[in-house]
Amino acid sequence: MEVMSFRGRLETQCPNGCEPFETEVWTCIHAAKNPELKEQILAGQLNLIVCPHCCFTFYAEQSLVYLEPELELIAFIYPIPHEKEREHWEEKMKEDFLQFQSRLPENKRIPYAPAIFFGLQGLTDLLHREEEIQDEILVAEWFFRKLGLETYRVSASYSRNKKIPKILPRHIRTDRNLREEVLEGLQILLKENGNLPTYRRFFQELETSPVSEWETPPKQGRKPA
Repeated sequence: MEVMSFRGRLETQCPNGCEPFETEVWTCIHAAKNPELKEQILAGQLNLIVCPHCCFTFYAEQSLVYLEPELELIAFIYPIPHEKEREHWEEKMKEDFLQFQSRLPENKRIPYAPAIFFGLQGLTDLLHREEEIQDEILVAEWFFRKLGLETYRVSASYSRNKKIPKILPRHIRTDRNLREEVLEGLQILLKENGNLPTYRRFFQELETSPVSEWETPPKQGRKPA
C-alpha cells in the first residue's frame, strides 16, 4: 500500500443553523506528495467549506492524518471538543496508528511515534516552528562549509522531541568522542556567528550538563512511505 492524500464525505451543518449538508473534506495528507495541502494548513485554509444555503465560510471539524516523512512526522488531528476526553483519544490514536501501520509493507512502516493534536492550530504552529528552524539550519550549514566543520545529521523526530538542531557541527579529531567534537564545533560556529538561537541554546545545555547525561543522538534514518 502506498500512502496517498485523500478526501472523505462528511455531513455537516453551518454555524448559522442552516440545513445539514454533505461535503468532501481532506482526511489524510501526505505533504511530500501534495505540498499544496501543507500550504493550505499553514495559511489556515484547509477544509474550509462554504454553506450552500447562506454562503457562509467555516472550518469543517474532521479527524485528519498528516504525514511528512522528511520531518519524521505523523500526526493525528481530532476535533477540538474531543480534548475533553484526551485520554480516550490518545488510546484511539494508538489504535489508529497500529491500524495505519498494518496497511503498510513491513519495510515502509513508520519507525517514530505519532503526535496528537486537537484542532489544526497545534499542527499549524508546529509546522511554522519547523520552517523557522529550517531557515536557521540553512544559515548554520553555510557556516559549517566555510569553517570546515563536518556535519552530524540527527533524526528529525528525535531533534524535535529533544529540542536540539537537526544538523550538528563536528570538529573532528582522532582523540575526541562525538560529544567533544560537537561541543568544539558549536564553539567555533557561535564564535563566527552568534545569531543562531537554537544552536546557542543547545551549546549552553551541552556545556553545562554532566558528561554522564550525554545521549548520542540517533542519525537521520530512512524515510518510510
